[in-house]
Amino acid sequence: MLALQIQTELTGPIARPAGELSRLLNRNVTTAINSVMAEAKRIAQAPIPRGPSGIRKSIELERARISTGEAKLETTHPLFRFVEERTRPHVIAPKNKKALAFRPRRSRKMVFTKRVVHPGTAGKRSFAAADTFVERSLGPQLEMAVFAALDGRELPRVTSAVLSALQGLL
Repeated sequence: MLALQIQTELTGPIARPAGELSRLLNRNVTTAINSVMAEAKRIAQAPIPRGPSGIRKSIELERARISTGEAKLETTHPLFRFVEERTRPHVIAPKNKKALAFRPRRSRKMVFTKRVVHPGTAGKRSFAAADTFVERSLGPQLEMAVFAALDGRELPRVTSAVLSALQGLL
């Protein structure tokens, strides 16, 4: 009876203990995901004006954890869809009062009127822009995370300036 025996020796990055490589890989992937998603949040918030409505502040990032490996960018603000999506021209009229009252931009005087014909909006499409950014930049970031783990290095957190430059290249 003939027996064939093969013996292999692991060298290089794969030679380190599996647990250590796994931990480093998970940490690097989580860092890559969180870096990309933090920039996606900035992209989603950028076109939305700061103001008392709280729409901009309502965009929240649930960061990825090593245990889950998934991140979420979301808003539950009831008015967000009117900012994000296109709206048609429409009439705004008071529901329970006789007149609308508002202060136009750059004016100190209050304006009172029975109705306003709103021209509609084009929509900011900020979540669409953030989604496009994630689609384009997450792959290269994850690739860097894997190669860094194989080299035994921890992936540094990527700054928004670097990710913005990456977005310009893609």
